Amino acid sequence: MRKNNISNKKFWIFLLFFILLWILLFGFWLKNYSANRVAVPVTVETNTSIYAKVLYVIDGDTVDVAVDGKKQRVRLLGIDAPEMGFENKKEMCFAGESRNKLLDFIDGNTVSIASDSTQQDRDAYNRILRYMYLPDGTFVNKQLIEEGYAYEYTYKELPYLYRQEFQEAQKKAQSEHIGIWKEGVCPSF
Repeated sequence: MRKNNISNKKFWIFLLFFILLWILLFGFWLKNYSANRVAVPVTVETNTSIYAKVLYVIDGDTVDVAVDGKKQRVRLLGIDAPEMGFENKKEMCFAGESRNKLLDFIDGNTVSIASDSTQQDRDAYNRILRYMYLPDGTFVNKQLIEEGYAYEYTYKELPYLYRQEFQEAQKKAQSEHIGIWKEGVCPSF
């Protein structure tokens, strides 16, 4: 009987040791997995790409489009442009130029809009968040930054698919002093 008690104790000690070892190893794995996840660059593809008819350009980063006959408001991902000054707000410097440039790019066109699996589908204003491409393949979001009509914008520091490209495009526009970055155009930039 006593030998059976000793065997039982050894079993429970072994089981407890095994469980603690497993928890310890799982903790190390989880810590390393989480750390690596943050450091690894985003290399995912966009989820979906659909065609949309441009209806109205709100400002340099927001557009109304028709998708399957239904009106949708699109917020261009990864960029921010000066606000037009709707609803008793003052128009920001270069807002008109930014809106007009986007209008030149896309007015009356059928464009391709693509989501990004690293981002939410809609923002706080219920606008769909998308990248936009012209029929000739021009990447509208990036082109606006490259020409100085918008700047790179990362929402809540949540990296998106083209973040590095957009940041590099902005640095180039700034160094070339074009658009919003032109000397004396907008003192706040």
